[in-house]
Amino acid sequence: MSFLATFFTHFGAVSFKKKLDALGYEPKMLPVPRRLSASCGVCVSFTRPFTGDLAVEDLDRVYELRGSDYAEIYSAEDGEEE
Repeated sequence: MSFLATFFTHFGAVSFKKKLDALGYEPKMLPVPRRLSASCGVCVSFTRPFTGDLAVEDLDRVYELRGSDYAEIYSAEDGEEE
């Protein structure tokens, strides 16, 4: 499974990437796909299943890549996984 996290700030993206790096995963920072929106324009791609303990302060949304579509599985507005 692949996931994509968007952030309100660049700092949030860097913090999230560092958190996943420390856990031994290999996240990648990428530009946010045009069909998704984010305040800072940077996202993090990762393969570890998302759980709430991974949330950082500036996390906006988390999407699961399903084929060529993105399914939202977390939103900071809701504060919980879907």
